[in-house]
Amino acid sequence: MIDALLGNRRECGPRDDEAARLDPRDERFAAEIAHGVVRHLSRVDWIVAHAAGKEIERIVPPALAAARIGVYQLLFTPSVPAYAAVSASVDLARTLAPQTAGFVNWLLRRVGDDAINQPQRGDFSDELAWLATIHSFPHWLVRRWVKRLGAAEAAQLLEAMNTHPPPHLRVNRLRATPAEVAGALATAGFETEPGRFAPDALRVRGSGALTETAPFREGAIYFQDESSQLAALVLAPKPGERILDACTGVGGKATQIAELAGNGAAVVAVDQDSSRLARLAENARRLGAAGIESRRGDLLDPATCGDEQFDAVLLDAPCSSLGTIPRHPEIKWAKKASDPKRLAELQLRLLERSAVLLAPGGRIVFSTCSTEPEEGEEAIARFLKAHPDFRVAKIGAQPSAVLEIRNLEELQTSRGFLRTWPHRHGIGGAFVALLKRGGGAETG
Repeated sequence: MIDALLGNRRECGPRDDEAARLDPRDERFAAEIAHGVVRHLSRVDWIVAHAAGKEIERIVPPALAAARIGVYQLLFTPSVPAYAAVSASVDLARTLAPQTAGFVNWLLRRVGDDAINQPQRGDFSDELAWLATIHSFPHWLVRRWVKRLGAAEAAQLLEAMNTHPPPHLRVNRLRATPAEVAGALATAGFETEPGRFAPDALRVRGSGALTETAPFREGAIYFQDESSQLAALVLAPKPGERILDACTGVGGKATQIAELAGNGAAVVAVDQDSSRLARLAENARRLGAAGIESRRGDLLDPATCGDEQFDAVLLDAPCSSLGTIPRHPEIKWAKKASDPKRLAELQLRLLERSAVLLAPGGRIVFSTCSTEPEEGEEAIARFLKAHPDFRVAKIGAQPSAVLEIRNLEELQTSRGFLRTWPHRHGIGGAFVALLKRGGGAETG
């Protein structure tokens, strides 16, 4: 946690050695502060700089870490009295660098009770700078969203991106029904509500560890944002099919495919990282998901799948992951303006390879957890231009899934894709397209 506040924005949680010294309650509070500072970093730093009367870069790192923690608590943790937030931050500064304790005490007392109202719109010469600071996002990303959505809706998106969502679960119907899981979690002290779009999704509220509940131990639940559950539903796997999960990761979608097919599909799950494949195997065992062959390799390497043919390919492509910012706020500081375009080139190459591996009459589901058109609509347009034998199949036009997406019309674009937004739909940002080989002109 401390490393994150010293400037390594990619690390936003406590290290193992730090967490080991904390009881669970303190560990959760420490994680809340660390994530909170990263989520609201620009606003926190503006207040720190103005209270200090100098630029952030001129404040020594230990003092800056302590000041950030103090300002965050003054702004966003009303349950912590202001005097306690100041005192704890001064104690931290004294531990990190004793000579900075007086400065941190002076700085935080200058922030005062009016911190919640800082900064004001009048402190900025233009709307973009104001939005980027008050919502704590890099200017390049705010500029993109304002251009695409307009300032008013972009502000709604920025606000939603800074809202920490409750856990989303995927119910494993090989083990239980959503109603059965909801009942078991209620007994364990958790409140649940059904997902709005994915039929097996549950949104959960409550304190305690979900991993210690009976549904988790029995393999009846998997942690997965509702937006991430849509791609496998669009794929609509069937028993007897041979399916490629081209970039499987830890197997969230591979196990979902197995579940939807009633363990009757043959799933080849490819990833370059052996540790991720080990976690896939562990997840599959807990969930009882059968028929999954883990294969270490790079899809772009012809040796990985050779000249094999698949009835369907799920390409959950590497992307900027900007749609996952609500759960991973460090992403907004780690990415660059050039990333969507750069990653779109990789996505196009993966689509090309997926097409080679697809059997006649087969289908590709292309998905990303990005908000950006380069990694969605534009990537598909480029692929179709080079592959006139493929078409866009409008999702939901020919229902064949065991489970269908609810409220589908809210997610569909005019071209028949799915596009989800945190501020519109209350789930992560994602894009899903269904492509089919042959069958006439493009639909949607």
